[in-house]
Amino acid sequence: MNAIRNCFPFGVAAPRSRARWLSVAVIAATFTCANFTASATAAQPSNSHPKRYGDGWECDRGFAESGGVCVAIKIPKNAYLGSSGNKWSCDRGFREVAGRCDAVVIPANAYATESSYGSGWACERGYRANNNVCVAVTVPMNAYLVDETMGSSWECNRGYRRMGDTCAAVQIPANAYLHRRGDDWECVRGFRKLGGACSAISIPKDAYLNASGSDFDCDRGFRKNGSSCVTFALPPNAHINYSGGDWECDAGYRQESAQCVVNPPR
Repeated sequence: MNAIRNCFPFGVAAPRSRARWLSVAVIAATFTCANFTASATAAQPSNSHPKRYGDGWECDRGFAESGGVCVAIKIPKNAYLGSSGNKWSCDRGFREVAGRCDAVVIPANAYATESSYGSGWACERGYRANNNVCVAVTVPMNAYLVDETMGSSWECNRGYRRMGDTCAAVQIPANAYLHRRGDDWECVRGFRKLGGACSAISIPKDAYLNASGSDFDCDRGFRKNGSSCVTFALPPNAHINYSGGDWECDAGYRQESAQCVVNPPR
């Protein structure tokens, strides 16, 4: 009975007689299951299997779908079946050309790469590609070789900066130090850059050296005015704001021009 119900999930209207119901159900279920099995067999071709997830089927490894059937993948010489199982890739040192794998012509001082794009080769360390050949990189004095596919393939040592095809020493003035990049300098705290030198910062009255060390900030209750710090008038019902260089009205007041007036009632 369970098998009948499984094959005939939509059921059959039961006649009054149990014997007649069983007879009709068996005939209907047998017919339905036979048709379902035949349809499923016809739908899934040879060299395939049901999909792991969802409905339908997919070709076995080494086969590819074509026109509703699974055909064997023809792997050319110097190629292998890829991890997906439905296409091939050329061996290392070969490139796909018109459905075949041709050997990559590798110039002197180069090696084959795994990439399926580009030339299929790369220059060895100390060389760079130039018109399908590898030319030696000329490293100037006070420089070192770097691994770059583009650019100069060398950089200057710390304390030197690039000047054309050479490395020139960084000239560090008094009251300065070498920048962390190593190719420039910065002034020490309390000095600022002025041309090629470091000039001392003049700190006026009511001021202090700021966090950056390259300028001054005014004390709280003062504001900058050129190279000095000046006080500012604080109107009634106001207080110095968070920055310390201006004022704002107390709660319940609003600013109008340079005064604080009471907010109107709501």
